[in-house]
Amino acid sequence: MSTTSDDLPTVDTNTPSGPQKLGPSAPAKWSERRQVPAEPQALEAKQRVPRGFRWLQVHWQIKIVALIFAVALWFYTAGQVRVSTTVSVSIDETSIVGLPSGHRVASISPREFSIELSGPASVLRGIRDGSIHPRLELSTRALQDGVQTFALTPTHLGIDAEVFILGTNPATIEAITVTIGRVVTEHFWVEPPSLLDVPVGIKVEIALDRDQVEVTGAIQALAELRARNPRLQFNPITLTGIDASVTTTNVFTAPLRPLVPEGVKVGDVVAHITLTAVETRQRQIAVPIQLLSPANVWSRYTVQLAQSQVLVNVRGPAHLIDALDPASVLAYVDLRTIVELDRQREVPVLFVGPSWLRIEPANVSLKVVAVAAGPAEQLPSEPVPVDAPADEPVVDPGEALPVPQP
Repeated sequence: MSTTSDDLPTVDTNTPSGPQKLGPSAPAKWSERRQVPAEPQALEAKQRVPRGFRWLQVHWQIKIVALIFAVALWFYTAGQVRVSTTVSVSIDETSIVGLPSGHRVASISPREFSIELSGPASVLRGIRDGSIHPRLELSTRALQDGVQTFALTPTHLGIDAEVFILGTNPATIEAITVTIGRVVTEHFWVEPPSLLDVPVGIKVEIALDRDQVEVTGAIQALAELRARNPRLQFNPITLTGIDASVTTTNVFTAPLRPLVPEGVKVGDVVAHITLTAVETRQRQIAVPIQLLSPANVWSRYTVQLAQSQVLVNVRGPAHLIDALDPASVLAYVDLRTIVELDRQREVPVLFVGPSWLRIEPANVSLKVVAVAAGPAEQLPSEPVPVDAPADEPVVDPGEALPVPQP
């Protein structure tokens, strides 16, 4: 019969005296147990982890769950931080709720304003200009009185209740007033619009396709409109871009835009505009010649002009040419372009006048002579710089100087 090592008796050698006892061995103490060596793969994996990070391997599942909870808590608390922002609010007829048929909004005051809001960052993040849609629900009493006032509250403005309203711009706004009324239709006489930027030399005639037009709106709005002006007015018509050199009669049409409050409907009105070239006329006028040059030139040079005035032909609309004052036309010679002395030469005359005036080119003969005796000098071709010495005054390049007497 074979035996194993577990069946063999053991000898207690730790007993200091007495006979040896035979029998099964007693369990060894923890400190006496021999450590079982780890497998080579586990030792190698453990050695690859830096000593300072080995704690991550202990209960790593719990650490991952704790990290997820910490991140979620951070996002939640960050969204609860209160911040402030300013947004614009616009109120129109679509914001009014409960308006019965046969009635129309006569006025909303104010229609546009700005508000400063305070609230959680997660809520205000979605509020921007134009994202606020007020909801103003009319009461039964308002239908009888024709007016209702709404306090500036988050509920009326359609924003979250967690948001506070810190202020408004303008600061005087404390509530929104809505006026309603029964819808009526009335006939208004129309007034032709004014014309802007009419080209000189063009005669403009305007005619409307009707004398009266139907206007529909709340009875209070029409009463206020008629109180301002018994005739219906329209936005002006701008004639910018019209060619002033037209020689034939041109006719074009333009739909008009009425000057009425929102909620008031006006029938279509069309204007027929006729453009006709005005008769032109030519005239000859005498204009004094002036000189444009730095001021220090006159102490060193003399300008000899063949004539002190220039006769020039001008052309323009007949009624403007007849009333033209020659003093409104400026003729001058720019001496900054002349660099030669003691030489008679023809130079162009430059003109400044009304925009509608057409001036024919003209020349004048002149000679520049040095005052002091000595070698010939040259006239400076550039104006005196701004930082010139105080004893040499500076003349604005756009200023014309009178002709000196030779």
